Amino acid sequence: MARLELALGPNSANPLTIISCQLPVAGNISLEVFDISGRKLVELASGFHLPGEYRYVWNASARAAGMYFVRLRAGEEKLIEKVGMLK
Repeated sequence: MARLELALGPNSANPLTIISCQLPVAGNISLEVFDISGRKLVELASGFHLPGEYRYVWNASARAAGMYFVRLRAGEEKLIEKVGMLK
């Protein structure tokens, strides 16, 4: 059975990070970035997507150094990855 996948690179970001996700089935997704307090900063993708690999760039040049979280939701699955921002 295929699984939902989420990958970040480079990790630590300075200030760009590439977010790759592999969707095994078609469906609605949301890809969001949160700060350490849980506040949503940006929504990089949402809505219906076909199966396949997608890549998004998060430009965090206006953000402070620190820890951030990227969350991918697709159907009932949810993945969260940490990314450190260096300045």
